[in-house]
Amino acid sequence: EVLEEWLSCQHAWLTLEPIFSSDDVKQQLKQGRTYEHLEQRWKSVMSIDFSDQNVIELCQNVQLLNKLKRCNVFLENAQKDLCDYLEKKRSSFPRFFFLSDVELLEILSQSKDPTAVQRQLHKCFGNISQLQFQSDLQITHMYSKEEEQVKLSLPVAPVGNVDIWLTALEKSMKATLRDSIESALKVYSEQPHVEWVLSWPGQVVIASFQVFWTAEVSEALEKGDLTNLHPRLQNQLADLVQLMRGHHSKMQQAVLSSLIVIGVHTKDVISKLVEEEVSTINDFEWISQLRYYWTKEDLYIRDMNAEFLYGYEYLGNSSRLVITPLSERCYLTLTGALNLKLGGGLAGPAGAGKTETIKDLGKALAIHTVVFNCSDQLNTFAVGKFLKGVASSGAWACLDDIVHIAVEVLSVLAQQISTIQKAQQQQASTG
Repeated sequence: EVLEEWLSCQHAWLTLEPIFSSDDVKQQLKQGRTYEHLEQRWKSVMSIDFSDQNVIELCQNVQLLNKLKRCNVFLENAQKDLCDYLEKKRSSFPRFFFLSDVELLEILSQSKDPTAVQRQLHKCFGNISQLQFQSDLQITHMYSKEEEQVKLSLPVAPVGNVDIWLTALEKSMKATLRDSIESALKVYSEQPHVEWVLSWPGQVVIASFQVFWTAEVSEALEKGDLTNLHPRLQNQLADLVQLMRGHHSKMQQAVLSSLIVIGVHTKDVISKLVEEEVSTINDFEWISQLRYYWTKEDLYIRDMNAEFLYGYEYLGNSSRLVITPLSERCYLTLTGALNLKLGGGLAGPAGAGKTETIKDLGKALAIHTVVFNCSDQLNTFAVGKFLKGVASSGAWACLDDIVHIAVEVLSVLAQQISTIQKAQQQQASTG
C-alpha cells in the first residue's frame, strides 16, 4: 500500500514540478504556495528513505503512509486547479486550444524565456515557424517554414504573460499583411511587373495580383474589350516563365512558381469568358470565380453572392494547387455553404485531394485552416476542446476521415457543430 501511494505521488510530482517551478503559473494557481510545503515534505521523505534503504522496515512506518496519502490528495486538487488554469489561458488566447496540455504547459512553465514559445508556434499559426528576437527581446520579424522573412509593421515586446503578447503578435501579423498588400497595390503600376513580383512576400504578391486581375477583367467586360486582355495576360505569363528560368534564390522561385499556377488559371478563365461570349460583369461565368476587391482599406473576396473579408493569416511562401474545373466547383459549393453559415463535406475516393482543396481555399482566403485527423480512439473531450478553439479563434476545421469516429462521439460532434452554426446564424458572441 505504501509503495502504491509512493509511486502515485512520485508520478504526480514529476508531472507538476516543472509547471510549479514557473513563477507565472505559481501566482495564477491557488495551490502555488501550498506546493512549496509539499515539495519540502516530499524531499524530506526521500532524504529519510535514502538513509534507510531497507524497504520492509521503512514501509511499516504508518506515518509515512499517512504522509503520502495527504500528498496525493493535494496533488489531485492541484491537477484539477491546473486544468482550470489551462482553460483560462486557452480562453485568453484561443489558438492554445490546438496544443495538447503538455505542449501548452511547456510554454507556460518557461514564460520567463519568450524564445521557448517558438517550438510550438507552427501549431498556433498558419505558417509562422520562427520569430526574430532583438537583443532587448523585441520581436521584429517572422519566418515561415520555407524561411521567408517578413518584417512586422508593429514590433511586439514579449512583456507579461505569454498569452497576452501572443495576442499582440497575432494582431501585428494581420496588420503587417494588410499594410503590405496596400503598399504593393500602390506601386503595382509604377514598377515593371517582373520587378514588382520579386519585391514582396509571396502571399502579398498573389493577393495583389488577383486584385488587379479582377479589376482588369471587370473593366474589360464593361468596355466590351475582353479579347484584348487575353494577349496581355499571355505576355505577362511568358515573362514570369522566362524569369523562372533565370538564376534566382529558392524563395524567389517559390513565389514565381505559385504565381504562374495562379496566372495560368486566370488566363484560362479569360479564354472561357471569351468562348462563352460573356459581356456583363453579372454573368454567371464571371461571378462564379473567386474575385478580389480592395475596398474601404480592406481586401474582400467574392464568389457568387458570398463575400468574405481576407483573413490576413500569414501563410508563408507555400505552393498552390493547380485549379481545375472540379476545384472551382468545390470552391463555389463551400463558399456558398459558408455564406449561409453552414459546413461542407467534399465526397470522393481516397487520395483525390479533398483535404488539399480545402486547405487551398483556406490559402486563397488567408484563413487559418486546421486539419483534424479523426480516428476511432477519439473521445468527446478532445473533440470539444478542438471545436472550442475553432469557434473562438475563427479558424476553419477540416475533419479528415470523419467516418472513423465512433458513433457515440460522432453524435456529440454533430450536436456541437450544429450549436456553432446556429450561433453564427444568430450572430451570437457568447454561448
